[in-house]
Amino acid sequence: LQKVLTWVNYSKGDYLVFTPNKKIKDDSRFNSEIMKLVGYYLAEGYITANDSVVNFALNKNETKYISEIEKLIYQITKKYSSKRIRGNVAEIRVCSRKWADFFKKVAGKYAHKKKLADEILTLPFKKQWAMVETYIKGDGCLTWRRKNSNPRYEITTASKNLAIQTQEILARGRIFSSIRRRKKDESRNHIEGRVVDAKPVYD
Repeated sequence: LQKVLTWVNYSKGDYLVFTPNKKIKDDSRFNSEIMKLVGYYLAEGYITANDSVVNFALNKNETKYISEIEKLIYQITKKYSSKRIRGNVAEIRVCSRKWADFFKKVAGKYAHKKKLADEILTLPFKKQWAMVETYIKGDGCLTWRRKNSNPRYEITTASKNLAIQTQEILARGRIFSSIRRRKKDESRNHIEGRVVDAKPVYD
């Protein structure tokens, strides 16, 4: 990309227009329920216990989303999930090496390394949108750039790859989006009393 841009008059802050991948390849494995849970996993999910447990962590007051995740887990895995409250966080867990492997393969394992599998990137946009909607519920918010401006949704992720992939999926649905990189924020080094390494994030 750098080699191409050296021949064009461009400067910092300019927008680059790209053509999204128009290839469509449906896959019956990815139904509406699974795509919704993949979206929640992108936002709230992680894998523990030597890749045998899938977890989702939400604010304990997000009862509507918690109930939806519990329902989706049962519909998909035929297993009942467990839930525990720690401080302000509700943790939903399901023990299944099969589904832990599935989510790891289609969406990655660590927050800053989450990345969608190629099969998801070429699904029909209707299926992709089911995933984006729940992803927004977990990691998104409604913002206004100015007092009287139109509202917009903003999604925050620690994964650069996921930010770029989400932008491309939205473009497939004729939805414009931009990406902003925010530098490491020291105020994010503590979560629920735990010390963490706050990495740069992408909106």
